Amino acid sequence: MITKARYEKKDLNLFLLNYRNSPVAGLEYSPAQLLMARELRTLTNFLNPNIFKPKLVNCAGEMQKQENYQKYWYDKTAGPEEKQFTEGEKVYIYDKFKKEWDEGEIIKKTKWPRSYYVKNAKGKVL
Repeated sequence: MITKARYEKKDLNLFLLNYRNSPVAGLEYSPAQLLMARELRTLTNFLNPNIFKPKLVNCAGEMQKQENYQKYWYDKTAGPEEKQFTEGEKVYIYDKFKKEWDEGEIIKKTKWPRSYYVKNAKGKVL
């Protein structure tokens, strides 16, 4: 939007004023209303002087409801924490060529995340 304002050679400050005076998604108040408890003067609303009188905005409940909504949908798709293995722990290794699982034992952790040196049942280190 800022690029568009520059491309059309519009006043950037006027653009930002209108942007800050527009309501936030999920709330009926703009960032300017949340910060200053009133609407800011723009070219479109200077005819109605009543909107510039301060009014207390209490939207904590609405914001909490919005946060809970977002948390619900995030938690629905977020997986559990990854399991960290320790040395000597027994694991199963999938051999993609044989298409079967073999037993193994963790030797030590590598420098890469989620990677371990594993010794299989035949004594080979993978």
